Amino acid sequence: MKALALSVLLVIGAIDTYAQENVNLVKNPGFENCKSSDETGCVFIDWATSPHNFGNANADETVKESGKTSLIIHSVKKDKHSIVQVIDLVPGKTYEFSGVIRTEGKSSGKPGLACIGIWSRSLSRTLSVLEEKNPNSGKFKRYSARFTVPEGSTENALSCNLSFGTDKAWFDDISIVECQSGK
Repeated sequence: MKALALSVLLVIGAIDTYAQENVNLVKNPGFENCKSSDETGCVFIDWATSPHNFGNANADETVKESGKTSLIIHSVKKDKHSIVQVIDLVPGKTYEFSGVIRTEGKSSGKPGLACIGIWSRSLSRTLSVLEEKNPNSGKFKRYSARFTVPEGSTENALSCNLSFGTDKAWFDDISIVECQSGK
């Protein structure tokens, strides 16, 4: 009986450790939570619209990778539209970063650039970018990268961006998880 109780405790401990080690640092990663709408679309909980936007961001219930919605950005000018979230990262730590992107549109010339990026505000540099490699495919594709946060990078932001085109881009299932040492 003691052996069984010890086994159960070890399994529970292993499950708890696994859950703690695989915490997604992104809040509202599937764009499921919208607190209200304004003239440009959904106001997502835990996300903010960049002040230099020329398009709109909204929840899309029909085109999604999983869950009930995805984020759709439609730029009405050949400029940039993005939404951002402050993200807490620890200098010296390595993270696994992933998300899905889908684009479609009829841009004249070069299609728009859709990407999910992590920017160090304190160092004024990009830490990692997941970029749509096949613009206007009409299909969701998962991208992932691993990166290490440099020393001095104390203020960081995650963003979903559509730039340089009048296309549409969808984003879903964004994840930033700390890699455990030795993995």
